[in-house]
Amino acid sequence: MRPVTPLALTIALSACAPPAGSGPRTLLVSPGEGGEWDDPAGVDPAAAYPSIQSAIDAASPGDTVAVSSGTYYEDLVMKSGVDVDGAGQEETWLVGTVLFDGLDDGPGLSGMSLVDPDYVATGALYTSHGVRILGGGARVEDVGLYYFNYGVWADGAVGATITGSTLAGCWYGAVLDGSEGLTFANNLVVNNGAGGLASSGSAGSSIIHNTLVGNAFGGTALYLTGAVALADGGEEVVKNNIMISNYYGLSCASCTAEAGYNLIWGNTTNYVNDASAGGGDLSEDPLFNNAGEGDYTLSPDSPAVDAGTGAATLAVDVQGERRPQGDEVDMGFDELATSGFSLVISEVMANAKTESTDEFVELYNAGSQPVELSGLVLTDGDDVDTLTAFDGGDTTLDPGDYAVVVDPEYGGYYGIEAGVTVVTTGDTTLGNGLTTSDKITLYEADGSTIIATFSYPKDPGDDTSMELYDLETGDASGNWRASQCPDGWSPGAAHCFPESGDPSELVITEVMANAADDNTGEYIELYNPADTEIDAAGLIISDGDSQDVLEGFQGGSTLIPPGAHALILETGYVYDYFLPAGTVLLSTGNATIGNGLANSSDPVTLYASDGSTVIDSFSFPSDLGDGVSHEKISYAAGDLEAN
Repeated sequence: MRPVTPLALTIALSACAPPAGSGPRTLLVSPGEGGEWDDPAGVDPAAAYPSIQSAIDAASPGDTVAVSSGTYYEDLVMKSGVDVDGAGQEETWLVGTVLFDGLDDGPGLSGMSLVDPDYVATGALYTSHGVRILGGGARVEDVGLYYFNYGVWADGAVGATITGSTLAGCWYGAVLDGSEGLTFANNLVVNNGAGGLASSGSAGSSIIHNTLVGNAFGGTALYLTGAVALADGGEEVVKNNIMISNYYGLSCASCTAEAGYNLIWGNTTNYVNDASAGGGDLSEDPLFNNAGEGDYTLSPDSPAVDAGTGAATLAVDVQGERRPQGDEVDMGFDELATSGFSLVISEVMANAKTESTDEFVELYNAGSQPVELSGLVLTDGDDVDTLTAFDGGDTTLDPGDYAVVVDPEYGGYYGIEAGVTVVTTGDTTLGNGLTTSDKITLYEADGSTIIATFSYPKDPGDDTSMELYDLETGDASGNWRASQCPDGWSPGAAHCFPESGDPSELVITEVMANAADDNTGEYIELYNPADTEIDAAGLIISDGDSQDVLEGFQGGSTLIPPGAHALILETGYVYDYFLPAGTVLLSTGNATIGNGLANSSDPVTLYASDGSTVIDSFSFPSDLGDGVSHEKISYAAGDLEAN
């Protein structure tokens, strides 16, 4: 299973549950398949519950069931007044369903992703309902829902909330049936077959600040299909949403919805049945940051910025940033941040030799003014920390300098040079104990305005950090690499990556998409025509279906000498070809190049590490027969069909 990239809000875990009757408790659940304790030093495994349901059954109203990372195979029946909180959409996975059946006290489900169990077992789509709310209340927040018949089905629910969630690949993302006062907000609803959200007779429901993309292409009937489809007089409020590239945008059949201030554009039909453009509606490209990679946040030039209405809004967006950031709220689930700070997260050590004391986060001041770090807020998704002085030291970071956020019990392992600003957190650990899957966010002191992010965690190996290659490019997928410094880290100092020529000189010279063994033999050849060595690490290759970041094959070099070729190979390559000595071998972080090259249809594009600047392309794929590649006749002639 390949998860869709979601956005997470998570919680801190207590060490163990106090006795029943002593007030609200936190009941820990042992890590699921492939999971781990976030802060193992503070956990007694013997006190943890073996399954999520066993912890729910043992909980009392007011208690929280804290679920670790990993994959769990079970269906859940929720209990009144009991919250179930996972470690984040990308860390806690439930192969199963969740039932809220006539519950009071708004029990909550948050911080995890659900996948239809039949899809996992057999690949069959649309067989189960992910979250069922049958009467009563529920709070579904920061939950991913994938491949279900209905991602969420609210039947007769009262006052339920579905917020900050990702609903993708289902038949319907959500269905509201005869529910009352329901709030559906700050959600990403993408690529659902029949529709994004269907609401029938759901009186007084609010459908606000959602982003709905690519829904309803599997649906055939006009009734209740589309990005948002309404019927039977529910009197819903539908405002501040973005609906683009769906089969239908807004559909309204015999309904009395109050709709307006929505961006509805690029759908096969924007308005159907009784629906029509409302006051404040826009019909233009929302200019997302990188829709091709699933990033539907707003770029600074987006027409959705400041185009919404404060009459139907929430105080924060999907990332917890305050609304509004400008003169008015933005449309969609994302509010464009307007931090005045110019700080960059430049290095992260999550796999330290001694994890209890030596994890760190490095910051760089890319601005022209000193920045006071004390009071800024750092989160790893599991815990929220406020920066403070370390050992009574300075907390001011000058322009062009680095600062290091260390664990409160840091003992000097890295030998950080004198004069480097070193700060710590007011908690007992950095984050809740960093893991190699933790994203990191730095906020202003308000805890909601994002300053900087680390969005592409991975495991670089023991006692090795992830470092930002180009400070100006910032938090882009190809711009994070394992440290190449002699020690494996460089807190408080510049990175040690070798000098590189201009990657824009590289040329795609050969593509093997129809290999004798497609699982191991596909490749893409690059050539360096420049007079200087070029580092290919962090560059991005795309086959139109997927974008992959280049790295050294089996940990080898990524440096392409002048006049030399390099091959981008499948990670499962088993030496199918006789290669000249010294050929530079590259691969991607995924098991296949792209999503598996298709011999007659996949174009290939090489991008810079920002994922958008094109270096070279292969635009004329065709089927040449088994085991035959396409080769460029003239390296200088470029991407022409005749070449």
